[in-house]
Amino acid sequence: MRSTPKPLVAVTVLALAVLFAGCTGGVRPIAFGQAQCDYCRMRIDDPRFGGEIVTAHGRPRQFDAIECTAAYYRTLPPDARATAWVI
Repeated sequence: MRSTPKPLVAVTVLALAVLFAGCTGGVRPIAFGQAQCDYCRMRIDDPRFGGEIVTAHGRPRQFDAIECTAAYYRTLPPDARATAWVI
């Protein structure tokens, strides 16, 4: 298995931080290697995948894959849905 070059990871994290800094509504950067998926409870490790839902109440929920993001989104009542973000 090949590892990702450190400069690429640093640039990716910086780009995500800049994108998320300009967003409103509770979006927060994913702490890869530390955060836990709010659907399947796996640790979110891979910066190539992931997602986040910000509910209508402003609560961010983070996910390790788009499949978990979509599955969780379907469980929310229509009035609780706000935005969904994927990597």
